[in-house]
Amino acid sequence: MGYNTYFAGQLEIKPPLTENERKQLLYAIGAYEAEEVKLGPEAEALKDRIEKHAYDGSFPFDVSLDGKQLEDRDREEHAYPAKEILRFIIVEFLAPLGHALEGSIEWTGDDAEDRGTIYANGILVEWVQDVITNPGPSWARA
Repeated sequence: MGYNTYFAGQLEIKPPLTENERKQLLYAIGAYEAEEVKLGPEAEALKDRIEKHAYDGSFPFDVSLDGKQLEDRDREEHAYPAKEILRFIIVEFLAPLGHALEGSIEWTGDDAEDRGTIYANGILVEWVQDVITNPGPSWARA
């Protein structure tokens, strides 16, 4: 069993993906068969890059039916290199096709200190970890 990380939120895809782009992205992350999709070079490059990264097929986000969002998968458990895969999706697929991401998604891991927010602005994405501080009791603040 791998380490569990839970996600909550969504990232807007601007402009929205076309139906074929949506299927290509789903194919690249392992959720669609190649025969069902008219593939472009971006989808093939992304699939190759993901496979070389020893990806286990459990990317934490789905593409909405209307192609407007990357959505969390109802806080399912995941064990995968999500940060790298999201970066590959932006650099190798979305940006070359003229798409960007906007919004934020919160994450929480098995360890209490493993939590934070993914912020997206255009083709920039940052994973900002929360800092937990304990100032001590009210009568003796640190």
